[in-house]
Amino acid sequence: MNAYNTPEKIFDWAYWPNFELDIEYLASLADSEEWKPQRITPVPLGEKENYYYKFSENHPTLASYILNTYKRIIQEGILERTSDLNYAYFNTGLFSSREQIYAVFEKNNKVEKQYWKFSRFCIKNDRQLLSFGILAKMCDYTKIQSDLIFNPNKSIIPNISHILEDHSWRFPPDFQSITKIGKENLLDGAIHRAEDNVKQTPGLAVPQYYKGGIQLLIPLQLMSDNPEVALVLDTCSDLTYRANTVFPLDWAYMNARVITKPSVNWLAS
Repeated sequence: MNAYNTPEKIFDWAYWPNFELDIEYLASLADSEEWKPQRITPVPLGEKENYYYKFSENHPTLASYILNTYKRIIQEGILERTSDLNYAYFNTGLFSSREQIYAVFEKNNKVEKQYWKFSRFCIKNDRQLLSFGILAKMCDYTKIQSDLIFNPNKSIIPNISHILEDHSWRFPPDFQSITKIGKENLLDGAIHRAEDNVKQTPGLAVPQYYKGGIQLLIPLQLMSDNPEVALVLDTCSDLTYRANTVFPLDWAYMNARVITKPSVNWLAS
């Protein structure tokens, strides 16, 4: 066990035996927000399920938020520890009536592989937290601000065949039932319309934090007037975005919420 080790996954870093209950408490402590999607996309047998639903039945989006916030904390190097190495803590980025909420961990005295053990969530004016001295900073995604905003001067280059072959179950059932050529034509048309829309209204594109990087999400309307899936855009060059996959809307919202609460109607929780 080493107090300074910072593995990518929080459960490798800290022993957290009652994660789901602690997430329930955090949901009650933080300012009111819907932390569970209204519609959950069913995952076919044999496909990889959404990782976060298993951690919290009632608040999967909040579970996703905390687990990914830890990853970003590590990426930025802003995890704080007390000088005696008895406590570690980070700023969750959430608020409780204008008071920032922190996650506090204590030295794990049991024989476990993790040096740290989760202690509690607390607000900024907590007496013990103030005794630590330095208050941990919030994650700062503005360091990569150019990736957070859609550039209308870039073109979207989609890999149509890969999008259709990669997790085809993510598409609506009606879309899945049509012919391959029909799917290709519908998808190609939907992407062109989406590109025109987002170039006229760049604010439609929503950033998501995914696997340590920033991607953009834009709405796709395939067989409906309403968005049905989110097209995922990766920055490929100064001139292009690459589109290789889509996310169900509940997955897209979950990933986007790690950065901020989406304000666009098409990606409401």
